[in-house]
Amino acid sequence: MSPIEQIAHNKDLNKMALASNGCVKFYTCGTWIEESQDRIDVQKGVGSVTQLDWTKDGSIMSITTSGGYFFGFLTVVPQLFSAYKNYAVLLSSLTEVSVIDCARNNMIIGKAELEIEPNHISIGPDHFAVGINDQVWFYRWRPIGANDVTTQSIVQLVGKRDYMGVVKKVVMNE
Repeated sequence: MSPIEQIAHNKDLNKMALASNGCVKFYTCGTWIEESQDRIDVQKGVGSVTQLDWTKDGSIMSITTSGGYFFGFLTVVPQLFSAYKNYAVLLSSLTEVSVIDCARNNMIIGKAELEIEPNHISIGPDHFAVGINDQVWFYRWRPIGANDVTTQSIVQLVGKRDYMGVVKKVVMNE
C-alpha cells in the first residue's frame, strides 16, 4: 500500500482527488468509484506531491511537488459543438477542432489546429467557424465539389475577420 501524499475535495464536482506514488487518482464521492480515465501521472524526478488543489469550479487541478515544480492540469474541457445534418464539429482539445460524420459511426473526417481557444463554434454545409471576442476564423471542411466525405479531408483556413463588437454566435447557411 502506497502512502497518501495529498487529498483534495471539490464540492461542486462531487469529486475527490488523491495523490500517491507519483499519481493523482479521481473518485466520485458517494460511490467511491475511481475514474481511471482521468488519472494524472506526475513525472518521475519532480518529487512527491506536496499540495493538490482545485479551482472552485473544478476546471483546473494545481499540483506542487517537493522538487519545486508547479503543474496546472485542465480537468474539464469546455464542451463546444455544432451540428449540420449528419455532421458535427466539436472542440476536441483546447485548440483543436474535429469534424465528425455521425452517420458513419462518428468517423473523424477532418481536424484543424486553431490559433485560439474559442468560445463559440458553428458548422454549415461546407465551412465551420470558431471565434473569440471580436474575431472569427472560417474554415472549409468539405472539399470543393464533394457531395459526400468518406475519408479524412484537409481542413483549410479560408478567412479571419475582425468585427466592431463582441461576436457571441455565428450562424452558417447554405
